[in-house]
Amino acid sequence: MGWDVTDQGLRVVFSRNIPAIVRKGMRKVVDDFLESQEIGIEEVAEFLCHPGGAKVLNSIESALDLPRGHLRNSRGVLCNCGNMSAATMHK
Repeated sequence: MGWDVTDQGLRVVFSRNIPAIVRKGMRKVVDDFLESQEIGIEEVAEFLCHPGGAKVLNSIESALDLPRGHLRNSRGVLCNCGNMSAATMHK
């Protein structure tokens, strides 16, 4: 992910590899963080994730072995607000 500076302002640039990067590397990052907090992944009631697109959310569910629908709040933000460029909460 990055930004191009254009005459019209900033334009976001996304790699098409983000879902694969998430599937390959996210689990270790999450496991390492949770271990540092002395928490097991099974103790996490719900993950709230930046809604970077349906493919990214699918990859997160896959990487973390989450049941389909576990990221319903993140999917709700994606559905109601679109692909946000920053962390977002929606009520």
